[in-house]
Amino acid sequence: MLVPLPNGFKQPMIEAYDRVTAPLDHLGTFVDLMRLYAVLDIVMCRSFSPTLRREARDWVATLAPRSIKTFDELSRSFVAYFMSRKLTQKMTIELMQVVQKKDESLHEYLARFSQETLGVRDLQMSAVVTMLMNGTQNRAFKMSLSKNPPESMHDLLKKGDKYVDTEEAENVTKNLREGWETGSHKRKLSDVKNLLIRIR
Repeated sequence: MLVPLPNGFKQPMIEAYDRVTAPLDHLGTFVDLMRLYAVLDIVMCRSFSPTLRREARDWVATLAPRSIKTFDELSRSFVAYFMSRKLTQKMTIELMQVVQKKDESLHEYLARFSQETLGVRDLQMSAVVTMLMNGTQNRAFKMSLSKNPPESMHDLLKKGDKYVDTEEAENVTKNLREGWETGSHKRKLSDVKNLLIRIR
């Protein structure tokens, strides 16, 4: 969220949340400090992410664009996710099982994959890239990962967005083509029927 910060505003100096402490405690501390500045709602949204780290900060990156419009929505999503999330640690090798389904779009697969990376102990990007290359069905995306492997989850999702856009554009073109061909076929049948009527 690119918004100007108020003059004299300083980022709240609180202990970063990394799923060890209770999410409600962290949220309460953050809100209390932010009230001292009487800042706009959008500034609170922008200032919240820097108070998170590790898996908690990765969670922010998994939120769909424009899915959060207010700090109330952000805080509710934050608490709901981390209150219900089991604190059991997963191993990186478990990501090998997260493969793209036959009818699953790249957008849906990346969202599911990024969610599964949360809570993985000692997450290594090199391993993440390898698992993603194994799981995706998008050949162009797989080749791009091989040639220029991303160094962070943010870079990975940003790279993935480009191929998501390409895939969606190709699907639109395909649907338009199929619709045109179907319409053309119907027109040809209509022409034949009209011709038969005239012959009779």
